[in-house]
Amino acid sequence: MSDLDAGQKRVLERINELKSKCCVIDQSVRWYPERWKARELERFHGAIEKLSKGCLRDGEEYRITRQNVIEFSKNAVDVFIGSMIFGYGDRGYGPSRVKKILANNSQIFDRNLQAQYEASKNGPEESWVSHTKTAKLKYFGPAFATKFAYFGARHQRATSPIPLIADKNTSWGSWKLANIPRSVKQLEGYLRYVKLAHDWGASYGEFGADEVERALFEIGKKYVPKKFASTA
Repeated sequence: MSDLDAGQKRVLERINELKSKCCVIDQSVRWYPERWKARELERFHGAIEKLSKGCLRDGEEYRITRQNVIEFSKNAVDVFIGSMIFGYGDRGYGPSRVKKILANNSQIFDRNLQAQYEASKNGPEESWVSHTKTAKLKYFGPAFATKFAYFGARHQRATSPIPLIADKNTSWGSWKLANIPRSVKQLEGYLRYVKLAHDWGASYGEFGADEVERALFEIGKKYVPKKFASTA
C-alpha cells in the first residue's frame, strides 16, 4: 500500500468514527452569546440573536452547528459573524478579533467582504485569490477567510467545488497523510488539498469533502509542532 493509499484509509476510518457521533453538517461547538454582544459589534447583534435562539441548547450551554450558520444567515455579513462564532467557539478572544478586523478595515470592510462572499461560490481558486489579493482584509487571514468562504459557498448553494476550511490542523494533516505542503499558506497547496478532499469524500455524498476536512482537522492536531499550537 502506498503512503497516499494509507493516508486515505486513515482519513476514511476517521470519517466513519466521527459520523457515528454526528454528520459533519451537524458538528457543533460551544459558544457564549453574551460575549458577542459588545457595543462595537452592534451591527451583528441581529444575526447573533437569531443564532442564539435557533442553536442547540442544553441548560445554559449554547452549541452552534455548521447548519445553524448556513440556515440563519441572510447575507454576507451574517455569514461572516456566524463563521467567526463557529471558528472561535468558546475561546474568549473571538469578539476582540472581529473588533480588530473592523477597526483596521473601516473603509473597505463591507465592499471587500461582499467580494469575498461572491467569489466563494465560484470555486476555491477564485475564492483564495479574493481573500489573499483582490479583496483582502487586514487581520483576516486564510485560517478564518477560508471558514467564511466555506460557509459563504454553502449558503449560496454553490455548484462549483466548495472551498474548504484550511487551518494549521488541516494543513499538517494534509502534509503528513498526502504530502501536500502549506495548504493554509499557499494557493497551490490549498487547491491540492481541496481537490484531494473532494476526491476522497466523493463516496460520502453532498458533504463528503467537508467530512474529509473535519477528519484532517482532528488527525492533524497531533502533528502540529508545539511552537504553532496556539496559533490559528
